[in-house]
Amino acid sequence: MLPAFSVIYLFAVVVVGCENNTLYQNIHDMNALMAFLSLVFLGMAFFHRDKKEVCGVRALSISLILFLFYSVITFYHSSNADLSIYPVVKILSALFLSIALIYFLKDIEILEKALLMVFTFGGILATTGIIEQFFPFLFQMNWTRVLNSKSIFTNANFYSGYLLIHIPIGVYLYFRSSSSFQKFLTGLAWILILVSLGFSKSQGGQLTACLQIAAIIIYFFVTKKPHRAKLVGLGTIVSILIYFGLLKLILEPNLLAPIGSTAGIREVTESEIIKDWMSSSVGIRLMYWSGAWKIFTEHWLMGSGLWTFVELYPQTGLSRLPLHAHNMYLQTAAETGLIGFGLLMICLTSLCTTLGGIFKRGSTKVVEINFYIVTSLLGLLINNTIEYNWLTSNFIYYFVSLVISVEVLNRETQRHNKWGVKIDTKGLQAKVVPVFMVLGAFVIVQYYSYQRVISHDIPMSATMEEMFANTDNAKQLCHRCGRPYYLSGIAHLEMFRMSQNSQNLILAEHDFNEVIHRNPYSLGTYLILGKTKSLQGNFSKAKEYYIKAMKDSRHVVSAIIELRNIEKNNESARP
Repeated sequence: MLPAFSVIYLFAVVVVGCENNTLYQNIHDMNALMAFLSLVFLGMAFFHRDKKEVCGVRALSISLILFLFYSVITFYHSSNADLSIYPVVKILSALFLSIALIYFLKDIEILEKALLMVFTFGGILATTGIIEQFFPFLFQMNWTRVLNSKSIFTNANFYSGYLLIHIPIGVYLYFRSSSSFQKFLTGLAWILILVSLGFSKSQGGQLTACLQIAAIIIYFFVTKKPHRAKLVGLGTIVSILIYFGLLKLILEPNLLAPIGSTAGIREVTESEIIKDWMSSSVGIRLMYWSGAWKIFTEHWLMGSGLWTFVELYPQTGLSRLPLHAHNMYLQTAAETGLIGFGLLMICLTSLCTTLGGIFKRGSTKVVEINFYIVTSLLGLLINNTIEYNWLTSNFIYYFVSLVISVEVLNRETQRHNKWGVKIDTKGLQAKVVPVFMVLGAFVIVQYYSYQRVISHDIPMSATMEEMFANTDNAKQLCHRCGRPYYLSGIAHLEMFRMSQNSQNLILAEHDFNEVIHRNPYSLGTYLILGKTKSLQGNFSKAKEYYIKAMKDSRHVVSAIIELRNIEKNNESARP
């Protein structure tokens, strides 16, 4: 039962956990589903465990769990709970997974089967990314350039980061294949992954892939396996040739492009490419990183809360409006503070120490698989210095899985060597894990219920009375969230427009003040508060609110327009 469910769960991680662009409108439902499946996986792994076996917890597992747990509880001091609630539930899901894998991945044999399933799904998605190039009518496409491959992911950069994880795993599985047919399929999938990575047009992903392949080739030469190094190099060359061959085929206007679609295509010079790359990649990212650093300096201890970067960045005075910092480490520091960033660094340090110990004391087989997992992890971690794939897709699931895989190798090494410290928490686990599962189930139900009210019940309210009943329900489900108060305030303003009853303005003002109380950085709320005070005739207070709203670059234009309207009204009122 458990092995079958593990396959279903992995399928869900790949297809649903990646924030599938076809399911994106139901993103909160999908997030709740993933958290529920992770909880079920944990329950099945925990209750099917061998109770006689002592499952000791080591420093790496403890540091990972502590980092994830702290990331979850940052919700309670987040500057915007409505923004943080989604990533918090996603990390909670990853926390369930990490504990489940401690029980599920008992030995290398199970680990190898899991890696094979992971790579199989990777090969399938790589194939869809290539097929995507031949059916552009299914996607919005600018015919002045080739469509960036992203498969079912919402973004080509997320897709390229996903593919990077599978490059080292594919090499390991290829040389571990027991039959020529399996070796052929594994090699073909590996080539398709590289070809699809080329179509993603992700320069950072392609550079990281080059580093991974170079490391693998060097490893083979160091271990005196030059024939394997030659095969990897040959596979890379074949992938490049296939990529350019398909690229020429795709760009052939008589095959895929509509008639006349090449009219806008022009030759781009090398200098233009370099200039464009510097302006769109390097310079912009430096600006985003600067913004993340400013946010960190203002919330240096505990952070501003997960995913609040998107709200606080416009208040740093820098231009552009990014969705994330394009750097996992800086964004983690900004949103979880010194505590969260410190726990992440402790986890990574423990990871490096554990990996080093395995290389020194592990058997030949353990050391070999350890190298490929290291290369896969490094690809993920290096790529996230220029991207933020951490919580915007299923990367946290893969990170957790790879870290626990290292623990499996560590466990295997310690069976033959008296090395490392293991804490026997068998009795404690039997009590803590069930309690944790019950609390986790409660959080998932609350999250799903809240999002259901916000996304469905409130918009579908037939009357104002039903609208207020639904907002009151949402307020009870999430006490820290400001969105229910904001929606209630908007409803009170609408009631005022219909009845001209000033009592509605008082109630609206109260709701908007509650939003500010829960989220002091929601400067957009000051705009609506300014309008409320203007309707009350308190123009001086309205001006004060509009000036506060202007601290956020997104609201400057609207605030200036409202201030000008106040000045015009004052001038017309003068005798």
